[in-house]
Amino acid sequence: MNKIYFDFDGTLIDHKLRNYEVYKKILSEESMNYLSFEQYLSFRKKGYNHLNILQQTNCDDILEIFYKKRNKYLENYNYLVKYDAPNIKNIKTFLGNLFNDYNLYLVSLRDSKYNLIRELKYFGIYYFFKNILTDSQYGNSENKIKLMEKTFPNKSDYIVGDSDIDLIVGDYFNINTVFYPGGFFTKKRIKELGLYPKYIIHNLGELKEVL
Repeated sequence: MNKIYFDFDGTLIDHKLRNYEVYKKILSEESMNYLSFEQYLSFRKKGYNHLNILQQTNCDDILEIFYKKRNKYLENYNYLVKYDAPNIKNIKTFLGNLFNDYNLYLVSLRDSKYNLIRELKYFGIYYFFKNILTDSQYGNSENKIKLMEKTFPNKSDYIVGDSDIDLIVGDYFNINTVFYPGGFFTKKRIKELGLYPKYIIHNLGELKEVL
């Protein structure tokens, strides 16, 4: 069977609210002003990094503290199951429809594989995947390439993701790239980075049409 490699955050789950709530919690703890969710999302989709975001409310002097606390909170199990859950019923149906026809792999940049697996089991989607491949949340395309090399991708396989990293990895292995703008990357940003996915889908249900 052909393989489908799924990114997790921003692809199978919507992680935007979790990222915002962690950002807001940190700035609240430091008694600093923070952006609204709409403002935060707008800046993230424009490609602003964490320093740029903090500069919007003159909080860039706590950048080091911000990163330390973000590392602590972002993959906290309670945050994962609280903020990643809204569309999980649809995701279970979606993966179930693919399970018998494809080998499904999850390729995620997460620091805690333990909490990732706990989250997958909590949501009831762990057993859809042939393997869970994960590395540091601050990793890049090279980290994902090393993870996927062990599974021997071939040109008839697919990678589905929401970021530049997923498309770079797909191009490296010469497999079918599917971009889903479910995270902080937009089609415009992907194009500006010189990346051209083979397919662009607007919801995960459209994936069946390109397989």
